[in-house]
Amino acid sequence: MKRTTGNLIIITLVVLTLIIWLVFPPIKDGAENYARAYAGEVIGSMVIVLMACSLFISTRPKWAEPFFGGLDKMYGTHRRTSTAAFLLMFAHLLIVPITIVNLRLGNYLAMIAFLGIVAIVLPTLAPRIPFLNKLTGNTYEGWKSLHRYIGIFFIIGFIHSLTVNAPSAFIGISWTQIFFIIGTASYLYTEFFGQFFKNIQPIPWKP
Repeated sequence: MKRTTGNLIIITLVVLTLIIWLVFPPIKDGAENYARAYAGEVIGSMVIVLMACSLFISTRPKWAEPFFGGLDKMYGTHRRTSTAAFLLMFAHLLIVPITIVNLRLGNYLAMIAFLGIVAIVLPTLAPRIPFLNKLTGNTYEGWKSLHRYIGIFFIIGFIHSLTVNAPSAFIGISWTQIFFIIGTASYLYTEFFGQFFKNIQPIPWKP
């Protein structure tokens, strides 16, 4: 049972995220496309939760390995959470109401976060798509150099959720903010502060 605890916790967090948004929906204040905006907020929140889990696993905490069945299995969980977050990000983009007029800061941040994450994830397909090799020089060091920016776009993505024109949902946003803090702290530890404690080789963030 202990070997699957980590995966069960992640699944529970995702399900709990959905439940919180269903129990505490955004205020329906006559906003246009309320249902689509609501669904988009739910999916966006799940993306943040999954990405936070991926960023946390990237810190490679020794104490967590037994709860995933070892480091290799923890790598596998990282891959699955990253894949789910990446696919849900596309679903979020397709569902939320999109406009090209009266754009706000949140709209521009959404574009930056989306394009940045896609640009980082695509090179992980390099072994299967030869022309993508050029983006990383076909080396692990080249990929790792590009990968270290994923947390920046994670942060931009969350700020987007606070600045975009969407129905107000204090409880849902507050819940999501917990994972934004976890993900940001994990990213900063992996890329900056972790070197003072141990030599971290980040787990690839890829679908």
